[in-house]
Amino acid sequence: MAEPGGIRIESVSHAIAGRAVLSGIDLGLDAARVGIIGRNGSGKSTLARVLGGLIRPDQGRVTIAGVDVWQDRRAAIATVGILFQNPEHQFTRATVAAEIASALARTDPHGPLGADELRKLREALCPRALDPVSPFVLSGGQKRRLGIFLAVAANRRLLLLDEPLAHLDSPSSRIVLDALAEYAGAGGTVVFTCHDRRAARTWADRASIVAARSNLS
Repeated sequence: MAEPGGIRIESVSHAIAGRAVLSGIDLGLDAARVGIIGRNGSGKSTLARVLGGLIRPDQGRVTIAGVDVWQDRRAAIATVGILFQNPEHQFTRATVAAEIASALARTDPHGPLGADELRKLREALCPRALDPVSPFVLSGGQKRRLGIFLAVAANRRLLLLDEPLAHLDSPSSRIVLDALAEYAGAGGTVVFTCHDRRAARTWADRASIVAARSNLS
C-alpha cells in the first residue's frame, strides 16, 4: 500500500493508435516535489493523464495515497488538482474574475493551503484576477498562469501539472516555481511534466525521465 500522499505506478503500459507510449512503468513517488522529464512525444502527457485518472492504462495500476485510481475513481480524483497541457481546456466562465471565483468556491477546506495563502498565490499568479475580460483574450503566458492557479485553488493533496512552464519567460517561470514550492511546503505533493531537465532537476526533490516505449528511471 502507498504511504499517505504517495503515488505508486505499477507495471503501467498504454498504447495510442497501436503505438506503445508507456511500457511497463514501475515507479514510487513519495517526494513533495516531483518532475517528470522527457522530450515531446515521449509520453509525459499520457502519464500525467493516467496519474490524474483521465486515461485508464491498458495494463497495470496507479494508486494515490493507497487508493487505486480506477477501483475508486471518485475518491482518487478528489485528491487531485490538474493543469492540462492546454490551459484553455479548463476555462468555462465568461471572465477571468468568474473563473477564479468559481474555482475558489470549490476549494477543499481541508487542503494544504489556507485562505490567506490562496489569496497570495492568486495575486502572484494572476495579476489580472479581477479583470472583467474573457480568459481567452489573455496572452499565452497569462492563460497558463491562470490555469495553474485554477488547479492550485482546488487545494487538493496532489497537484498534477502538465508542462506548467511551457511558453513562460524566465520571470514568469520563477513566479510559478515559487508558487509550487509554497504549495509543496504547505504539505501538498506537486508533480509536473517538463522537457527542461535543468529546471526540473533544480526545483524537484525527485526527477524521473520518461522516454517513449521505455521505463521511467
